[in-house]
Amino acid sequence: MIKQTAITLMLTVAALSLSGVAVAQQAGDAPMGNAGATAAPEQQEVQQLVQELQEKAQRLQEIHDETLAANPELAQEQEEYMELVKNEIKEQGYDLDAGQERVKTMSEKLQDQDLSDEERQNIMQEYQNEQQQLGQARAAALQQEDIQEAGQQLQDDTLTAMKAHSDEVEQLMQDMQEIRQQLQSIQQQQAPASN
Repeated sequence: MIKQTAITLMLTVAALSLSGVAVAQQAGDAPMGNAGATAAPEQQEVQQLVQELQEKAQRLQEIHDETLAANPELAQEQEEYMELVKNEIKEQGYDLDAGQERVKTMSEKLQDQDLSDEERQNIMQEYQNEQQQLGQARAAALQQEDIQEAGQQLQDDTLTAMKAHSDEVEQLMQDMQEIRQQLQSIQQQQAPASN
């Protein structure tokens, strides 16, 4: 769904390398055979690492939320940045509020048990198109120099405040980096060799 919180997380905690969670999650979603009982050791290791990564990311998010609650001026800076991005996305031709309404409508339609397979597929295609339009507008918005500068400043301010708020931050970030490297190593080993 298109939510401000998703934008907030993506933009303010990007410095904390949470993007690795999605990649790691995909690695953990590989088929595991019947009921997962015969999962390969690599699969189990990947799942364990992904779980660790998610737990650390969740703790980092908690510290992020606590830090914002304790720093009204940082929360204000974040609000202003989100508004800046939202306006720039609109400048790029995508209205977030209208898009959110369209996604909500699609979601409601998909709840209909009487929907034919064809109708369901059409709605899913509309949803994918919506996500693609948002993705393109967001990518274009984030390329703007003023957005990049404001984002970097917010990222720096957020990270500094989080480190001041909790001495766990440095260790969590280091642990997450190490886990991501382990996951990448496993993925490279599993990748078919190309001649």
